[in-house]
Amino acid sequence: MARTPQDPEIRINEILDVAQKCFINMGYRKTTISGVAKEMGVAKGMLYYYFKSKEELLEVLLKRHSDLFLSEIKQMIDSESIMPSEKIGRMFEIVIYGVFYQDGELLSILYDEKNLYIKEKVTSYCGNSFMNMGKKVIAEGKKKKEFFVEQEEAVLEFLILILGFLIEMFYKKLPGDMLQMRLRMTENMIENLLHSKEGSIHFNL
Repeated sequence: MARTPQDPEIRINEILDVAQKCFINMGYRKTTISGVAKEMGVAKGMLYYYFKSKEELLEVLLKRHSDLFLSEIKQMIDSESIMPSEKIGRMFEIVIYGVFYQDGELLSILYDEKNLYIKEKVTSYCGNSFMNMGKKVIAEGKKKKEFFVEQEEAVLEFLILILGFLIEMFYKKLPGDMLQMRLRMTENMIENLLHSKEGSIHFNL
C-alpha cells in the first residue's frame, strides 16, 4: 500500500524537533544530516529534500524558536491592560528567557566561530521584528505621555544594542551581584533613551 504523502510543514517540524535534540545532546559539530536521518528512521535524502545543509537546518531551527518568543511579545504588546513602560521591560524579559531556553544550549551553538554568519542572520531576523514591535510600543507610550522621544529609529537601534549586551552578559554567567548592578544600569539607560519617569523600566530577570 502506498504511503500517504505528509504535509510538508508537519515533516519539516518533525525534522527540526529531532535536529534540536541532536544539536543539544551531541553539539553542533558532531551532529550530521546522516545522524538526524538515522534518529528519525528515514533516508538522509529525505532531509536533503527539505534542507540543503546542516547550516540551513540550524538556521531554520533557530528562526522557528525565535518565532515562539516573538509571537509572545506580539501578543503581550497588544494588551490594553499593560502600560507601555512595562511592555518595554517585558519585551526584554521575553527575549532573554527565550534565548536561554534549555540553559542556552542553542545559543551556545551560535557562538561557535563556525556559525557566526548564522548568528548574524538570526540576530537580524529577530532585530527587525523587535524594532517593528518596539515602534508600536513607543508610539503608544508617546500618546499616553509616558515616553518623550523624537528620534524613534535611533532609540530603537540603541535598544537592540542594549538587548544584545544583556544577552552577552547572561551568556557569560556573571556573578549575581554584578549582574544585578548591570541590570539596574541598563534600566536607567533605557529610561534616559525614552525620557521616561525614573523607576518606570524594570526587568524581572
